[in-house]
Amino acid sequence: MLRVVIAVVLGGVVLQAWGFASWMVLGMHDATFNDLGDPATEDALAALIEKADLKDSGWYYWPAMPEDWGDAEAMAAYEERHASMPIGHLIVAPAGQEPMPPSMMAIAGVTNLAIALAACLLVAMSKLKGFFKRWVFVVGLGVVTVLATDVMGWNWMRIPTDYAIAMAVDRLIAMALLGAVVAALIYPARPGKHSEPQG
Repeated sequence: MLRVVIAVVLGGVVLQAWGFASWMVLGMHDATFNDLGDPATEDALAALIEKADLKDSGWYYWPAMPEDWGDAEAMAAYEERHASMPIGHLIVAPAGQEPMPPSMMAIAGVTNLAIALAACLLVAMSKLKGFFKRWVFVVGLGVVTVLATDVMGWNWMRIPTDYAIAMAVDRLIAMALLGAVVAALIYPARPGKHSEPQG
């Protein structure tokens, strides 16, 4: 049990540290996470959001899809607008928020601990022998995550390719680092032994 606790805590710390390094130190996302360029453009967009009366926080998109997909005329108009004008998504918080409140870091920390715990439990249930096999198992969890989030988002939500690639690489490195911690500490014990099985 102690090894599990150590693995979860150390794994969570590794994930948190990697998140800080990838975003703040290495700048892996700098070229893909774009701002609008200047305050005047930001103010103009904010004015449009206020004019659109978007009172609720949420994820908005345009152009709007017809409510009745069986309406051929409405669908034709939608397809024409979709093909002939800038399209996009907006994540809006109309009232504004703090840039990075302490609660955001706390939630990230708890989430990273939960990821580490899930990885530890899955590796423990797998009963895989050998560090490399356990490491590959955790990296495989990262691959599944990338396919289910970054690739699906790129395909269905039109997330930019460079952003999706940066996020995918970020996640895979994070899981590779976590995998090293988990693989080293979570292993099936031999009968009557508490040491790492060989192989």
